[in-house]
Amino acid sequence: MRRRQLFLFLLQGIIPPGVAFLLQWFLWPYLAPRSWFLFYPAVFVSALAGGLRSALASSVLSAFLVAYFFMEPRFSLQIDSTAAQFSIAIFIGLASLLGAAQDRFKRAQELTARALAAEHHARENLEHRVLERTEELRKSEMKFSRSFNESQVGMAISSFNEGRFLDVNQAYA
Repeated sequence: MRRRQLFLFLLQGIIPPGVAFLLQWFLWPYLAPRSWFLFYPAVFVSALAGGLRSALASSVLSAFLVAYFFMEPRFSLQIDSTAAQFSIAIFIGLASLLGAAQDRFKRAQELTARALAAEHHARENLEHRVLERTEELRKSEMKFSRSFNESQVGMAISSFNEGRFLDVNQAYA
């Protein structure tokens, strides 16, 4: 189980920023100075695949890659610019929000699926009970009809309000 979790973590949190890094490295002459351009989609994919944990791992790795390889001074983790520090903080903050939102969305989907399954089970149970009760009613009506029609004592069914006969058995007639 541990290996599978590690593999999923690598797949969800590390590979998307790695792919973004490789693309950006080769496309840097065309993308400069937009250093976050490909890393936002990478974090989005990580959040979509693995939720908050993967989004956080992806955002931290992305921030490191961008700061080291694409921000001035390049190939250094020295970040002198307040704007650069602010952009890193905004990036990690947005990635965290995106991961948290994706976690909530997944939980809501799971709750919806459970509620739908419970509703389906309840509906099936209710349909089964209706069929049972309908069969019981049919049997009861057959017993009453047989007792009414085969009785040696005269019987009649009449409406209370109008006083009309609705049915009479052979012995009454």
